[in-house]
Amino acid sequence: MPWDVYPPGYSGAPDGNSSITSTPASAALTLSADYLSLTPIWDLPAGFSGEGAAHGMLNSIAASYPDHSMLTFSGGVGGMPIAALDKPTAAEIALLPATATERKIAAAGQTLASLTDYSIFDCGTYYYMFMWLLSRSAKLIRDQGKRPIVSALVWQQGEADVDNSAIYPLLFTQLCTDLVADIKAITGQSDLVVILAETIDSSTTLEAPGQAGYDTWVDSGYTDLTGYRNEANRINDLFAWDIQHAKNVIASRYASPSRDVYLVAPRYPHTSRGHLHPHAARAHGEQFGKVYRRVVIEGQPWEHVSPVNWWISGAKIFVRFSVPRSPLQFAIPPQGDTHVINAAIPYGFEHSAGAITQANAWIAEPDLICIEPDVLPAVGQTLSYCKSARYGSLCDSDATRALYTDKTGIPNVMRNYCVPFSITL
Repeated sequence: MPWDVYPPGYSGAPDGNSSITSTPASAALTLSADYLSLTPIWDLPAGFSGEGAAHGMLNSIAASYPDHSMLTFSGGVGGMPIAALDKPTAAEIALLPATATERKIAAAGQTLASLTDYSIFDCGTYYYMFMWLLSRSAKLIRDQGKRPIVSALVWQQGEADVDNSAIYPLLFTQLCTDLVADIKAITGQSDLVVILAETIDSSTTLEAPGQAGYDTWVDSGYTDLTGYRNEANRINDLFAWDIQHAKNVIASRYASPSRDVYLVAPRYPHTSRGHLHPHAARAHGEQFGKVYRRVVIEGQPWEHVSPVNWWISGAKIFVRFSVPRSPLQFAIPPQGDTHVINAAIPYGFEHSAGAITQANAWIAEPDLICIEPDVLPAVGQTLSYCKSARYGSLCDSDATRALYTDKTGIPNVMRNYCVPFSITL
């Protein structure tokens, strides 16, 4: 099926209820259902497992580099906190059933290289299941006379950890360390492993008329939070998690020379609700594919759009940004679904002491914005982005050609949007 055609009757239902067929242009392989061979992934539905970036990512890579050999598989399960996905400790393994693969390997003094001597169905943790899949894939690749190399991991997780923003950085950094060490032990590679992450920046709760405070919130233009607990919780928890995660990705990048960790993109250009529709998921996947091409294949540097320094000058606030493709601009993506746009918060910016009008926020230089709130800015105040608004329009000018279109035939926007942030002046 062509990339710009949607299946008959496609409704754009969330969570993969109406799947989008991938294309045979991607030569990516995955493990067969019986784990005995490698099989093309092209005939699997992009939305089948919900909102993964795989198909959009893989096809966008294949479109630019058709000879780039790729194999992919996923691990974990939706809705799990990071503590349920990380590498189990010896004490945790001891609590598993005696029939668990982890217990057998530990008792025999074996390494992860022996995983495929046991059944994947006996693995008691998601981490060991993932490593089993990798071990099996590596063996099948070697059987073809080729060398397995894990070039990148895509990390899409966090909704179950919004209450754990304080400890999440430690768990994420340790997981990156464990994953890379065990991957290299299994594949024998010395090649760098790139980890690609995202920010969630949307509601994680079902929103519907009749919920306490919901109708008042909608009728007010999304400004009145009186009684709407879900939105208040999102601001207090998920927004805080996104900010911490963005900082942690940068810190994790420099924690080890054996890996690079990058923040690819936020989700809000595609939706301001909890989950991505299938067409939005593959659009989001295109962003992952773009960053993969630049970092892994082309060897280019990558930095997401985010503030790097800021200062006060009289009545104005100046913020300088990292910008992948200069200049900065304010632009609303055309294909977002179910956006919650708070008109009282122009472009997504909020000042803790005063209001900001659209006329008082502008691009001063290619990488610099200027904001003049109606209250004189002072040290200790904060400037936030995508907090109450859920949605922002600050982005760069990346003109990368999109592979897919939205439901109306408009090519997906490949601009890089700024991640949520809160800075103290």
